[in-house]
Amino acid sequence: MQTFLLLSMKHGISMSSDFPHYSFRMPNIGFQNLPLNIYIVVFGTAIFVFILSLLFCCYLIRLRHQAHKELYAYKQVVSPIHT
Repeated sequence: MQTFLLLSMKHGISMSSDFPHYSFRMPNIGFQNLPLNIYIVVFGTAIFVFILSLLFCCYLIRLRHQAHKELYAYKQVVSPIHT
């Protein structure tokens, strides 16, 4: 670190910022001033979509498990002689 400071002083690089001091305040964006019922509707819709996606994933997992079980299950073989 000391060698960097010495090299930066030697080459005329200042350690302080050359930019003017700006206020780093968040800009006033339109969705920050929405009423509470809009937030509730958006949050409720997001939860509804999340639950639907979970149900769909559970359905696909169950379907895959059922197909796997049918694929490797023992199948009953009926001989035409014994009928």
